[in-house]
Amino acid sequence: MRLTKKLRTAAAHYMRLSTRLAHPAGEFDSAGRWYPTPAEEGDCCAQIRRPSRAYPYALLTHCRSIQHVAAAQGYTPQQLRWAIKRLKTEEAYRRHSVLRRFQCETRSTVPGQEYVVVNESYGDGVTVTFDELRDVLRMFQADDPTINDLYLVVDGAAVVELSEDDPDHRVLVADTQEA
Repeated sequence: MRLTKKLRTAAAHYMRLSTRLAHPAGEFDSAGRWYPTPAEEGDCCAQIRRPSRAYPYALLTHCRSIQHVAAAQGYTPQQLRWAIKRLKTEEAYRRHSVLRRFQCETRSTVPGQEYVVVNESYGDGVTVTFDELRDVLRMFQADDPTINDLYLVVDGAAVVELSEDDPDHRVLVADTQEA
């Protein structure tokens, strides 16, 4: 199965509905019962009890369900569950990558430690701090989004450029002045 743009959108929509970041289209009547708009109401809604004073949110709950979102988007609930699982896995990987990058960037950095740049892309021979080198990389990334996977780490007495996408990418950027 492929995670198409339409399936990704359907899965993201369900995730927003289930976390209450989005709401199905509908309105409440004077008795507090929720009814979907004609555009929101699908064939699957016919099998759900009509709202009553005892169950005012019967249709609202259904319109947030996987069955309703899948039917509205033309997928089976199994396909939508697969896409949701895939999106959650991607999101967890992204969060882990950002956290790992932050931990690598901040681990073992000495505030105010100066390094001599040995990579001409970063300004060969210039004396800088780790934060200044990181700012240079961010400036490069703003100009060229294809290098957004790059990040800097302090490795012993050196600053090294690494890549999230390429484990073999390792470029020496700067060394301590003592070296």
